[in-house]
Amino acid sequence: MLGKYVCQLLELEANNSSQHLVLSSNSAAGTSGQFFSEALGAIFKKVAILSEEFTNSTHDAFGKEGVMKLLKVLHKECDITAARLMKEYLEDTELQTIAQNIQQPANVANNISARAAEEYLEDMLLICQHCDEYNRYMHEQIQNLVAGLSDLPDPWDDGANIGMLNNAMQDLFSLYIPLEEYYMYQSITLAIALDEIHNALTSSFVDDSFFILQKSAQRAGGTGSIQAACACLNHVTAVIGSMIFKALRERIQETPCNVLNYISCDRASSASVQWVAQDNNHDGVETQHTGFTVESRVAAVAVNNIHLSSEYTIKLKNECEPYMNNIFPSTSDREQIRSCMNDLQAISNQMRQAGMLALEEIAQGLVTCLQRDIDLVNTIQYELDEQQYAEYDVNDPWMQSMLISLEELPTAKYS
Repeated sequence: MLGKYVCQLLELEANNSSQHLVLSSNSAAGTSGQFFSEALGAIFKKVAILSEEFTNSTHDAFGKEGVMKLLKVLHKECDITAARLMKEYLEDTELQTIAQNIQQPANVANNISARAAEEYLEDMLLICQHCDEYNRYMHEQIQNLVAGLSDLPDPWDDGANIGMLNNAMQDLFSLYIPLEEYYMYQSITLAIALDEIHNALTSSFVDDSFFILQKSAQRAGGTGSIQAACACLNHVTAVIGSMIFKALRERIQETPCNVLNYISCDRASSASVQWVAQDNNHDGVETQHTGFTVESRVAAVAVNNIHLSSEYTIKLKNECEPYMNNIFPSTSDREQIRSCMNDLQAISNQMRQAGMLALEEIAQGLVTCLQRDIDLVNTIQYELDEQQYAEYDVNDPWMQSMLISLEELPTAKYS
């Protein structure tokens, strides 16, 4: 009778949540996923309230076995109700259709934007977090109940956590993974296309790209699914090794002549050229920069970008790995995470090597450009008498010329 009663109370809460969901969906504020997430959270919260409310009285009347039956009844009813709500969410958002479209190149016209994809992903993350919190709570309650009692089996070990809700969550993860990968691809493509050089040593797409990748990786870990986390980490590695590294190499390859301009021996004309850049850090005020051409700055930024990307790749690995380890404590899960991120070190090394090759090209040009001053040094007499020393002290024959030559050569950031 008690089990039937608590099921009725939980069903009443589910009906209230459904009514609230309908009313909220008709309003303009919020997304559909947020409303479903709130409704799902209300059901889980009701389970916790009913469990706390009836545990003591049930224990006094029927002992721990009675409490175990109560928890199993609550969990079963919650499983059915939450799974039904999840099915409604997938139907309402048409996520299955969206996932099919984004995986078929022929349906580009029907694809959603990266921003819309991110809204779906954030809603799915909230749902996953609610489900994960509920599972942790219920598992903890049962573990505390069976602690020290060998004659009272843990229903979690008997598959109590594998039910309709679990199946619905697996369906959700199967849609989450391609949607997250699509978001990464679209966002990185947009970041590369909108690449800008402000008053900085690097261009915008490097910071934007790695921010996007870190956000996607942490969001995937936040779902609590090791499958989703590993799939997205593998895609992060693939994006860095293909899209980002490819864009970096193209910028280096597109600017060999600009690199030579960057160290051009025609310093007099180069020093007279001005370029104008929009500086976001100065409230949009245009700043005049003298001493090198726009082309030479693009070349320098291309070199800096690839060095900075190498550093960011290692930084991403070092930050994501402990973050994932906090979410997935088991040894096997951590091994999977580590395996997914192993290639990042190799990619970082390849980036650094490509950057060093570009710097070597610049260094060779610098030597050529300064050859006149170097040759002048070779003609200087170093064994000086008093008269020569006094003359050199007033009118140095090569130091000023060398300093002027160096000042007229903008230097790239050496990572």
